[in-house]
This record gives sequence, C-alpha cells and structure tokens, in this order.
Amino acid sequence: MALALAAYEAFLLERYPAPGAAATTAGPALTAKPRDQFRNYDEPARDTVREFYRLNHRHQCFDFVRAKEREFSDQMFRLKFQLASGQTDVVQKIRVLRKDIARVKTLLRENETRAGDEKKS
Repeated sequence: MALALAAYEAFLLERYPAPGAAATTAGPALTAKPRDQFRNYDEPARDTVREFYRLNHRHQCFDFVRAKEREFSDQMFRLKFQLASGQTDVVQKIRVLRKDIARVKTLLRENETRAGDEKKS
C-alpha cells in the first residue's frame, strides 16, 4: 500500500510540478495564447468536471484518506517547526495545508456518518 501511495505521489509531482518548478515547462507564461482562451476553473461553462472531481474525492478509499491525513499532519508538524525556527516563507504553506487537513477530516467525518447511517438502516 505504501509503495503504491509513493508511486502515485511521484506521478502527481511529475504531472503537476510546484508553481516555482513549472517555469521550465511550456505553459500560460511561455505561450502566445491569450489568457481568455485558457480554461476558466473558477467559473466553468459546464459543471461536470467539477462534479466529477467532487465525487471522485468523496468516494476515495478509506485507507488512502487516512494516509493523506497522516502525511498532512506530519507535514504540518515540520512546517510549524520551521516557523518556530524563524523561516518566514512557510506561513502561506501552513494556511494551504490547514485547508487540506480540513478537507480530509471532512471526508473522514462524512464517511463515519455514512457508515453509521447504513448500520441504522
């Protein structure tokens, strides 16, 4: 399970590099394409893509979500340690990570609630 998770994380990092690392690849900053021709993720014309990803995240396997929760908690510990040691660039990362942890905990709570409802039925 851990090997599959590590392989998936490596794939994601390769497919979607960090914003600073993306400067070497062809993207919106390096093309002559006007900005309005790129996909608008804030207000999509069709909501099917957003709904697909919402459902995909909602029905992830329980072990994967637990692993992500542990990973995010470990990452938060390291970032708080860096913040205490005086590194000022971690504040934004902590904010983003706090939201990621909240999303994961929401999924876990919904899963527990759904399991409880199924037992009652």
